[in-house]
Amino acid sequence: GLALFALLLAGCAVGPRPGNWEASAPVRGITLVERLLSVPDGSVVAIGAAPDHHAAATVFDSVRSEWRPAIESPLVDGVWTVNPLSDGEVLVTSLDANWRFRPSTSSWRPAAAMNHQRFDYASTSLADGRFFVCGGTDDSRLALASCEIYEPSADRWVRTASMSTPRFGPLATTLPDGRVFVTGGAFNPTQDGSFDLGLDPIDTSETFNPASATFSAGPAFLDPVTDPTLVSLPNGRLLAIGGRQGFLPRSQITQELDPVTGRWSLRAPPT
Repeated sequence: GLALFALLLAGCAVGPRPGNWEASAPVRGITLVERLLSVPDGSVVAIGAAPDHHAAATVFDSVRSEWRPAIESPLVDGVWTVNPLSDGEVLVTSLDANWRFRPSTSSWRPAAAMNHQRFDYASTSLADGRFFVCGGTDDSRLALASCEIYEPSADRWVRTASMSTPRFGPLATTLPDGRVFVTGGAFNPTQDGSFDLGLDPIDTSETFNPASATFSAGPAFLDPVTDPTLVSLPNGRLLAIGGRQGFLPRSQITQELDPVTGRWSLRAPPT
């Protein structure tokens, strides 16, 4: 995944034969790419910072094998979070405002603000097309337990149940049965019982049921990490790859969750 990302940004594209790379035009008008996305209509979208520090987006033209000119949004600097929506648009959130990018018209439009603006949250699309976010932090640098659901067609955020544990930087993925699995993240408990931004990994997990809008406790990591890559496998199992413990990378940790037994197991690291 990272190798493909780097090659595309460097001006390469997959050729007509398997394993064959061909030169392609570099990304135009973006100096730092935050996210590379494939949207439902088959388009590839790059979103990142323009030279003047505005958030900008560009779409790859597969017919001409080149990137279209980048279109800037009003968002400037700050911390952005880029999220693909089920309707093919891309939602970019920040503590100041939210905007949506429509690849089919290469245009930006304002989006509704969350009930509690945040960053470094977990997010995933629900089976019905809505968009779920939970945890993260804000200007207070306190880990959050609250969760919200975005309705793209109505451009509206709705509060839902909160997690039992505040989590900064958690991971979320939608399971085959429609529930949302949330795991990891970090917090630092203080003497007064509050949570401030820290790097102590949380080994527990929680499962959100959209039908009942409730959370239930899940299995704990065998080796707690923050910011792992979470991958849902075709057989319904989950892989958690890498992550950090404190400021130390733990790229060789691979943990697999069996949803039937509800247990994590360690797997051989990637080579």
